[in-house]
Amino acid sequence: MKKTIQSIKGIISDLREKSSHGLTRSSKYGMSTAAAILLVIGIVVFIEVISYNNNKQFDLTKDKRFTLSPQTEKIMKSLEDNLEAVAFYSTDDPTRIEVEELLKLYKYASEGMFDYSFVDMDLKPAAALEYNIHENESVVFKYGDRHVSVRVTKDEIYDEGEKKLTNTILKAIYTKKKAIYFLTQHGERDIDGTESRDYKKIREVLENQNYSVNKLDLLTKAEVPEDASLLVIAGPKTNLFEEELKSINNYLEKGGSLLVTLDAEYYSPSLEKYLAGLGVKTEKDIIIDTESRVHGGDYTIPRVEIYLAHPITKDFDIPSFFFLARSIEIDKDAEKSSGWDFSYIAKTGKNSWGETNIGEINKGKASLDKDKDIVGPVPVVIAGAKEIENVDEEEEAKKEAKMVVFGDSDFVNNSFFINEGNMNLFVNSVNWLCDVEELISILPKDKKVDTLILAGKKDEVFLLLSSFLVPLLLIITGTAVIIFRRRKA
Repeated sequence: MKKTIQSIKGIISDLREKSSHGLTRSSKYGMSTAAAILLVIGIVVFIEVISYNNNKQFDLTKDKRFTLSPQTEKIMKSLEDNLEAVAFYSTDDPTRIEVEELLKLYKYASEGMFDYSFVDMDLKPAAALEYNIHENESVVFKYGDRHVSVRVTKDEIYDEGEKKLTNTILKAIYTKKKAIYFLTQHGERDIDGTESRDYKKIREVLENQNYSVNKLDLLTKAEVPEDASLLVIAGPKTNLFEEELKSINNYLEKGGSLLVTLDAEYYSPSLEKYLAGLGVKTEKDIIIDTESRVHGGDYTIPRVEIYLAHPITKDFDIPSFFFLARSIEIDKDAEKSSGWDFSYIAKTGKNSWGETNIGEINKGKASLDKDKDIVGPVPVVIAGAKEIENVDEEEEAKKEAKMVVFGDSDFVNNSFFINEGNMNLFVNSVNWLCDVEELISILPKDKKVDTLILAGKKDEVFLLLSSFLVPLLLIITGTAVIIFRRRKA
């Protein structure tokens, strides 16, 4: 690069020396032009070298179309082995260009651990048979001795392309699915239900994250299954039996993980008593948030906007919204005696409080009473861990039990889970509890195309401007320049 610049300087100096020896005006002008061109070329080469050695990408699109989600980037940076993709698209398929642009982003994020190639199965059918591919618009990911495929069509590449590719990568790099069990028989949220209060959609999200999601009835099974990475108790409406609580406690004492979501409308006294013994104190209140009304919601839908330091909420800055939530407190004395170590990880805003007079809420007359109510910011999510002393010496076991408790179970039901903050807060909690911290981040989301709709005569005005006035303006400007030059000549 240094030699190139010196050469350009030498040429310019030589041209200047020649121009001083009686050259004509036109010759001097030509040499000056040549020198300017060489200088511009030198600058361009210099910028190219700098940009090549400092390769950075900037996405200025509104929906960050050319930016991968934080979770995808985290997964690609955590690859321990080389990952390869074989994309089957015909050479004349315009979708191929879109897929390649997306795969380039994956390659850039992997820092040298990922590469890809394209194959037209119509031209190379043997390659398709090798991976059991029967039609184009398919992508195969190879990781070690495993390969997993997914179809990504032209209708999916923009809206769901990243989500489908990342979910397939997870299936390729994780050989064994971790099992999650949802407790049943107490009016909990149904992971197969399609009603608004149910959890079918969040179950699908977890399955796409490569988890095995199952139901568990502790009234018919004496113990939590040994393969359980996580037990979820989602919004119970009735008491848990003593035998069930013993099974849950035994599971935790072996290093299990528990996620509990509670509601303000329903109580499970036996479960809440058990949690209180561990240091998790539940209040009989409903959180009121006056700020929610400003954002167009109801004051019983508190905005969760304060996230405290914890692996679950690291770099988490997306607000979430709960519905008829209750506050969760840490009882330090019970926590100390039980051996658990809890911390607050999410709170509502400063303009919220935990209203203990439910009757006033029903009348629409709720107001903060600092002597009786819980003054905001109100804690709604806590997380904790406990070191396990009696670890099985014969088998590799977890060294700690984990727990996360939410003061609401509606926030990820089939209606509310679409809120990006709600879904990510829940899934991050699951990933932390299942010891898959490399997945703790912001999930890929569907991208939407913003469409400009012109109503009334606006479309006619736009057509007139684009089809007639703009070209006419260019013609007038060009004609004026030509006339001006001729007159000057």
